[in-house]
Amino acid sequence: MQTPEVAVIGSGFSGISAAAYLAKAGCRVDVYEKNAETGGRARRLVTHGYTFDMGASWY
Repeated sequence: MQTPEVAVIGSGFSGISAAAYLAKAGCRVDVYEKNAETGGRARRLVTHGYTFDMGASWY
């Protein structure tokens, strides 16, 4: 049987979880993320010496 190849779009909580589950199930997984860091909406913004947790502002 051929190894399934899966592309996961986004490396937030759901994307990383899906990628880990699929890899554990034997799939070859590529994760694509538009930002320089993983985490999706669970990230922080640093500006003018202040740090903001952005996750709470989305939900």
